[in-house]
Amino acid sequence: MGKTILLLSKEKRLFSFLKSTYPDSKVIIADPNCTPFLNLSPDYIFHLCNYDCRNLRCWNIFALSRFFQESNFFIIRHAMTKMNNNCPNFIIQSLSNHDKSMTVSQIKKNLSICNRSNLKAILIEEFIISNHGKLNKLKELSKDLGLSYFYLSKLFRKYADINLKSFVDTINLCYCLWQRVAISWPLKSIALDNGYSPISFSIKFKKRFGSSPSEARSKSLRIIIEEMSRPKL
Repeated sequence: MGKTILLLSKEKRLFSFLKSTYPDSKVIIADPNCTPFLNLSPDYIFHLCNYDCRNLRCWNIFALSRFFQESNFFIIRHAMTKMNNNCPNFIIQSLSNHDKSMTVSQIKKNLSICNRSNLKAILIEEFIISNHGKLNKLKELSKDLGLSYFYLSKLFRKYADINLKSFVDTINLCYCLWQRVAISWPLKSIALDNGYSPISFSIKFKKRFGSSPSEARSKSLRIIIEEMSRPKL
């Protein structure tokens, strides 16, 4: 039996992408700026991330995801890696289920049979997104993959046009925001779970999102209270 997918984006290419990825499922498009979608009971929720982490739309969606405790929440990201065609590549990141992470042995095998540098770069990007919160020790990662850290960094910078460490921080901090806003994890637990000290985590978090972790939780609670007090149609 097919699943019900809620797509919080009006981008038509995403609809086509999800229909081809999940051919037996029903895809419902909802405006992420409106809240009638809260009346739905989807199996999967997909939110498009454009890396604009100070955009309150993302904060709202993360906060309101608390109303969907039985749904699996996913982020769809445009791949940073430049490909040779004009079609955007999408990478799916599961926030609700961390058990589907790509393993080191899987990525190592895929890299060994891949002979195009840009495809290697996107494989590394997919691996980083799949393993959010687990990859702060990049030199150890490069060793596990059988690549030098210099080569790994240079390859990623060339094709993704972003520093490897900066990209890992971006993905990790997005997951930290989810943990803080969507499931209200304690600050210290989030920091340690993602490989940061509590002090460095707070500094990086505020630099990325413009608010401290404590302010983020307060904002998310206000969003939820406002929605619960809104008259239902």
